[in-house]
Amino acid sequence: MTATRPARMREAELILLLSFAMALSALGVGLILPAFEEMRQVLGLAEDSNRLARAITAYILGLSVGTLVYGPLSDRFGRKPALRLGFSVYAAGAAGSVLAVAVGSVSLLLATQALWGVGAAGPRIVALAIVRDLYDGDRMARIMSSVFAVFTIVPILAPVAGATVVGIASWRGVYGLALGLAAVVALWTTRLRETRPATTSAGSSAFRLGPSVFRVLRNRKAVSYTLAMTLSFGAFFSYIATSELVFSDAYGRGHLFPWIYGGITAMMAVAMIANAKLVETLTTRRVVVGTLVIYLGTAAVLAIGTWGAGGTPALAFFLVCLSVIAAMHGLVITNLNSLALDPMADQAGTAGSIIGAVSTGGGALIGSLIDRAYDGTVLPLSIGFLAAPAVALGLCLVAGREEEETPDRPPAA
Repeated sequence: MTATRPARMREAELILLLSFAMALSALGVGLILPAFEEMRQVLGLAEDSNRLARAITAYILGLSVGTLVYGPLSDRFGRKPALRLGFSVYAAGAAGSVLAVAVGSVSLLLATQALWGVGAAGPRIVALAIVRDLYDGDRMARIMSSVFAVFTIVPILAPVAGATVVGIASWRGVYGLALGLAAVVALWTTRLRETRPATTSAGSSAFRLGPSVFRVLRNRKAVSYTLAMTLSFGAFFSYIATSELVFSDAYGRGHLFPWIYGGITAMMAVAMIANAKLVETLTTRRVVVGTLVIYLGTAAVLAIGTWGAGGTPALAFFLVCLSVIAAMHGLVITNLNSLALDPMADQAGTAGSIIGAVSTGGGALIGSLIDRAYDGTVLPLSIGFLAAPAVALGLCLVAGREEEETPDRPPAA
C-alpha cells in the first residue's frame, strides 16, 4: 500500500501528533495517581482505601464505551470532526472531576471520570484509524510501534509531573495540566488533513455498528487476537489501578511511587522502540508468540516467589519481574492491535472501535476483579499476571493456525 501522507505534514510530525493525541488518554491515569493520597483526604477516605482504584476503572470503561462512538463517526463524517468532538468531551470530563472531588462525592467522581474516558477515546481511536488509513501489514505494525513508543513518553513523565504539580498546586493542578495539554494537541490537529479513504462508506451503514460487529465476530483471527489483548490489558490495568496503593501500603515506598511507575513504563517504551526492528526481522505474529512465552515464564517466577514470600516478595525481586512483564506487555499490545486490525481494511475506524471497546472494557472489568482481591500483598496481582499470558498464548496459537489455513488478504491498492 502506498502511503498518502498529508501534504503539510511529514511522517515524523504525523507520528508525534498521533502519539500525543493518544497520550492524552494516559493522562487520565498516570497524571492523577500521585494525587490519590490528597484526594482521599478531601473525599474523607481512609489512608489504605482502595476505592479510588474504581476511578481508574471508570475512566477505562468510559474509554471503551467511547471507542464505539468515535470509530463509526470518523468513518461517516471524517477523522477530524471526530477528533474535535473527543477534545470537547475530554475537557468536560476533566473539569467535572475537579467539581466532584471538591464537593466530596465519590459517586460523582466515578461518573465524571467515565465521561473523561469517553472523551479520551476520540483522539485514541481516531489516531489508530489514521495509521490504518495510510499503511497496512508489517509497515503498519512498524508505524504503529513508533507511535506507541513516542506515546509512552507521556506515561513515563506523567506520574513525576503529577507529583510535582500536586506539591505546588494541590490535586486540582493535575486536572488543570491535563486540560492545558489537551488544548495544545487540539490546536496541533488543525495542521492535519483528512485521511479517511474515499472507499470508506460515508453512508448510514458506516454509522450502524451491528453489521460491523457481526463482521468482526465472523473473523476468527480478529476475535482471537482481540481476546488475547483483553486478557493482557486486564492484568496490567489491575497493576495500574492499585500501583499507588501497592507501593505505599504493601511496600511503604509511597514517596518513590512516581519514579517507580515511570521507570516501569519506560521499560514498555524501550520494548516498543525495539519492536519496529523485531517485526521487520521476525514478522508480527512470531514476535507476539515469542513475547507471550517470555511473559508467561516471568509471571510464573513472580507467582512462585510471591507465594514463597507470603504474598510480598522483596521489592527488588518484584520490580525486576514487573519490568520484564511491562516490556512484554508493551510488545504484545502493540502487535496484537495490528494483527486484529489488519483484516479490517475498509472500515478501520469502526473495526478499531469494536476491537478497542472489547479489549479496554473487558480488560477494565477483569482488572477490577483482581483489584477487589487486593489484600495488602501482591499475590492477587501475581496470579493475574500468570493467568493472562497463559490464555492469551493459546488464543494466538489458534489464530496462527487459522492464518496458515486462510490466504492473506490482497494488499490494499
